[in-house]
Amino acid sequence: MTKHHSNNLSQKEEIKASANCYQGNIIEHKEKILKFFASNKPMLFTTMKVIDRITNTEVENLCNSRYYDDLYFWSEADIYHFKKYNMPLKQRFVEYVISKTK
Repeated sequence: MTKHHSNNLSQKEEIKASANCYQGNIIEHKEKILKFFASNKPMLFTTMKVIDRITNTEVENLCNSRYYDDLYFWSEADIYHFKKYNMPLKQRFVEYVISKTK
C-alpha cells in the first residue's frame, strides 16, 4: 500500500511562527531543535536550491527537500534559516520537540 504524501502534508502544521519572518532571536532550546532536525530524514526530495531570504542569494550545495513527522512539516530552508538566523518557530512546535527529546 502506497502512502499519499500530499494528503499527509495537508493534515500537518507548518513550524514557522509567521510566513515571511526568517530572522529572530536565539531561543533557549536551539540545540535540542537542531538535533531533532538532524534526526529526521527528508521525505520528499527536490533539486530546487535553498534561497537565503535575508541576503536573497542561493545557498550552495543545499537543496530544499521536505521533512515531516506525525504533526509537523518543514523544509531544508526552514532548517537553514533557523540555524543561521534564529527564524522564529511556533511555540507549539518548540514544546513538541522538547517533549520528544527529554
